[in-house]
Amino acid sequence: MTAPAAICLDLDGTLVDSAAGIEWALRTAAAEVLGDQEIGDIGAVIGGRMNVMLATLLPHIDEEQTAAIVRGFRRHYDGTGWRRSQLYAGVEATLAGLRDAGIELHVVTNKPAAPTAAVLGLTGLRDLFGHVVSPDTPPGSPDKAGALANLLATTGLAPDDVVFVGDTMDDWAAAQANGVPFIGVRYGYGCAGLDAEAARAEIALIEAIDELPARLLAASPT
Repeated sequence: MTAPAAICLDLDGTLVDSAAGIEWALRTAAAEVLGDQEIGDIGAVIGGRMNVMLATLLPHIDEEQTAAIVRGFRRHYDGTGWRRSQLYAGVEATLAGLRDAGIELHVVTNKPAAPTAAVLGLTGLRDLFGHVVSPDTPPGSPDKAGALANLLATTGLAPDDVVFVGDTMDDWAAAQANGVPFIGVRYGYGCAGLDAEAARAEIALIEAIDELPARLLAASPT
């Protein structure tokens, strides 16, 4: 077996633990709009678009309230919340080793471009990646499947030359939509969903990022 030409990685829950900043910004924004209303387990929905997260956490609020919370979240998170992000153990060394082995590294994320750039700068990862694709990266995309498709089109990579690494079923679905092999990480925010579907969907899972090099070889086509 041979290693893939490129690896596309999700950001939140795969490379960085951003839960503290996201939860703080979202609870602050929600309190500004809804007062002291309880909004549930934010950690269980991290990784999706903010309007999707809110639809799950607060299904009874209207469009105006949703829009106000999203605006507040962006103000708080893009202002200072992103600074609470931390690398998962082993990420930098693992990615540097893969890049040094000649494998292209790219990011595909639901996080908008500005805070994505800020987080990658904060954690020192930016120089490891070729392309970083967010929903608002031109030409834009409505979801992660579209963002991954944009990356493939931009790089000219064939789906069989790429492995997508993420922590949620949304990441898995994006890979499936593009015909790209997928590896799930069990330490991220969507591990319960991945665990539940792993056997049925034949999802390859790793417990820690430093298992990725060996798993990539196992997942690669002959």
